[in-house]
Amino acid sequence: MKRSDGESMVQKGDIRQEEVERKLKLEYLYGERDRTRRLLDDLHTLIAHMNDPKLHTKALLQEAADVIHKDLWIREVTIGLRSPSDSKYRYVVMSGLRPEAWRAHEVIEYTHEEFNDPSLFNGRWISECTKVFLAEDEPFLEGEEETFNRPILLKARRRTPDDCIEGDYLDVNITAENGNLVGWIEISGTREGKFPDAISIRWLELIASLLAIALQRDREGEPKRKVRAIDERSG
Repeated sequence: MKRSDGESMVQKGDIRQEEVERKLKLEYLYGERDRTRRLLDDLHTLIAHMNDPKLHTKALLQEAADVIHKDLWIREVTIGLRSPSDSKYRYVVMSGLRPEAWRAHEVIEYTHEEFNDPSLFNGRWISECTKVFLAEDEPFLEGEEETFNRPILLKARRRTPDDCIEGDYLDVNITAENGNLVGWIEISGTREGKFPDAISIRWLELIASLLAIALQRDREGEPKRKVRAIDERSG
């Protein structure tokens, strides 16, 4: 409501312009800081759980996937491991996938040679442990189209370099101290349909390093949480 002279009239219960201004300024100044604080809090909890011998390895991986999905705003997250029984790589947990897409993931397995074969999965390294796979290169095997949340969009066009379209994904390697690949974190883009920024990728690499330490300890028997349950697909 305005006065006849053009000045604003604020009635009881109305929100003043200064309040709107203050809110937007505070969000601008501290919004990203709050997001980082939430991520640090959740990582602190994740690290504490790594030291809990009662926590199942699969539960630990699920917690990590949920942290990535929630705090880094990643649309879809999966984590896979190399099985200690047959050395094959399989998806273990997910966050953000449709049930149909996850069921398609659960039956997939790769040998070490297949997993690292550029003729099968043509990826591009963007750091020492992170590789991006672009939809234009069709980085999936025949029949794996159903692993995507929206397979009908696999032929979508990329309009800007920041666009993360259906069929794009990034793999962040989980590497043991001896250099062996023990697993990987696989992500789509953000909920805004963009590739994650450099800071988010560095957070992902930190989480992968933490998981590598936890998995190596498990396989060495300290603590006594066993990764045998990773082979229990329905567990």
